[in-house]
Amino acid sequence: MQLLGQPDQAHTSGRRAILLAPERIESALNLAHALLDLGRFTEAQALYRRVLVLQPDHAEAISHLSRVARGSGDAGTVETTLRRAMRMEPLNIDHPQALGDLHIQRQDLATAELFYRRVIALKPEHPEALNGLGSACLMQKRFAAAKPLYRRAMLLRPDYPSPHNNLANALWELGDAAAARARYRQAIALKPDHPDAYANLGHAIRTRATRMADYDEAETECRRALRLAPGNVAAGNNLGIVHLSRNELDAAQRCFRQVLARSAENADAHFNLSLTLLKAGALAEGWEQYEWRWRTGQLPLPSLSRPRWQGEPLDGRTILVYAEQGHGDTLHFVRYAPMLAQRGARVMLVAQPGLVRLLERMPGIASVHAINDPVADFDIHTPLLSLPGAFGTTLETIPADTPYLAADPADVETWQRRNPVHGGIRIGLVWAGDPRPHMLHANATDQRRSMTLARLAPLAAVPGAVFFSLQKGAAGEQARRPPPGMAVVDLMDAVNDFADTAALIATLDLVICVDTSVAHLAGALGKPVWVLSRFDGCWRWLTGRQTTPWYPTMRLFHQTEPGDWAPVVEQVADALRVFVDERLAALR
Repeated sequence: MQLLGQPDQAHTSGRRAILLAPERIESALNLAHALLDLGRFTEAQALYRRVLVLQPDHAEAISHLSRVARGSGDAGTVETTLRRAMRMEPLNIDHPQALGDLHIQRQDLATAELFYRRVIALKPEHPEALNGLGSACLMQKRFAAAKPLYRRAMLLRPDYPSPHNNLANALWELGDAAAARARYRQAIALKPDHPDAYANLGHAIRTRATRMADYDEAETECRRALRLAPGNVAAGNNLGIVHLSRNELDAAQRCFRQVLARSAENADAHFNLSLTLLKAGALAEGWEQYEWRWRTGQLPLPSLSRPRWQGEPLDGRTILVYAEQGHGDTLHFVRYAPMLAQRGARVMLVAQPGLVRLLERMPGIASVHAINDPVADFDIHTPLLSLPGAFGTTLETIPADTPYLAADPADVETWQRRNPVHGGIRIGLVWAGDPRPHMLHANATDQRRSMTLARLAPLAAVPGAVFFSLQKGAAGEQARRPPPGMAVVDLMDAVNDFADTAALIATLDLVICVDTSVAHLAGALGKPVWVLSRFDGCWRWLTGRQTTPWYPTMRLFHQTEPGDWAPVVEQVADALRVFVDERLAALR
């Protein structure tokens, strides 16, 4: 028999017994158990296998052999022995539970789900299996299905921290940020040394940050996680993002590189590093790291039958270039499409439907197709945002010849006739982006970059300025009820696509907007455009600059505190006064 709690003594007496009678299964098991307790997995494994040679259907030996395999990290042996144990003991819930955990670790989520469901069929009130099944659903992005499973696990075992943390993850993905933060805090209350909960809480606070204090709190939570688990990849990534959001680029780089030193294939760290490098102006390495975006799970890489362009000669070949992110990204980087034509390629472009009519006028593009429309007869393909890296773009070589887009002259005449106001300096306004409520991170970013029309009311004090709405979506309704003292011409009901917007912009003198697609459209048209940039500004605007090498006619006005637009609008109003006076003087 095993000497409980005294593995060293059990090992000694068991060794003596097995030497005297090697065929005795009980002695072999006692020694194997003792070795297992001592963490001597290889020796324990050999003894359990010896027992199975003597008695192939010995359930206890099979069960313990799977435990040994789990301790040694031998995943192949774990699965084999667990499946064997499950056949021997079909009512033992430990085996399918362990197999579920194993397949979760392997990211084989459908198989994990089957094993957890087997446990629950045998024992419906099994909190660990419910938690595991919830995680299988969560990792398959079935967030609503995961919620009740976590809640059942919590009811069955209120002091179990894992389902609290995991439920918070599901709530976060479903957009309930406040409930998610509360649940992370509950997980921490139950287990104050829970590094994942601290890391997740830091991420949740940072993503919804509206004040500098929020970034500071997020940093505190991430550092707590790292004190508990210095190698915690999520905490390291999240801390890096906090530094990036505060424009602390050197500190952000250090965080991401430390994560990569521990986890070289971590796609999130590579992608976050790319944004940091690009924002710092280190474009060469930044573009290289930016290719990791396809492995983050945020962007689906199209499955196409032709090979991807790898930089080989293009003479006479047809290349399919496809938009991959937002309208602004397409407008920003479509400048590279004619450069492919200059290398001898026939360029086919796939873009968002609202951009097709505008981009069809662009020289160097043979045809433009809407996303999801069938396309054929191309030789190679490339994502649009991979072209800057393919062309080796640096700060000094950014292709910044504008305008590279143009409105249809007939459309411009139409919009001139629609304009009910004559005289004055015409200013187009955009005060909000696309909220994209179904996209958590995009929605959070939009909340930081957007404002209300009322915030721009101080601009109305500038004599001679006539304001036009360029705002689409629900926020456009504000133009119909402008703040007191501000008149806004709203023609946006007649705007059907970006070609219409381009024609309307062509009739204006200046565009003032938050960081959204209209900023890129105005810049690409060569129109003077002033961008009101949030505190954690987009990487493409770099840091500490009022101008950008991407658009010669663009001027940047940056928040100096998160969420505080008042000083920014004041600066814009002062600059607008000068702009309007100069334009009016030129007309006299």
